[in-house]
Amino acid sequence: MFNKKIVSVTAKFLTTGYIMPLIIHYSDDKDYFIDKVYSCKNCASLKVGGIGKRYDIRIGNKRTFLYLEDSIWFVEEKMESNN
Repeated sequence: MFNKKIVSVTAKFLTTGYIMPLIIHYSDDKDYFIDKVYSCKNCASLKVGGIGKRYDIRIGNKRTFLYLEDSIWFVEEKMESNN
């Protein structure tokens, strides 16, 4: 199961209109620096719902997705199992 985790993002706005995310700020005061943006496209999150821009990114050696939906940034966060 996954949860829609709303996050703050530091981004650079380019003159072309492209928004380049740089840092993801979690509510637990952890910052994750984005090493690379592979792509950005209009796409839906099939795991948690929502539609908007999906950024295919790398943080460290982990590849993941970051979403921008109606000016709200979120990630798909895996929920802990109670088993």
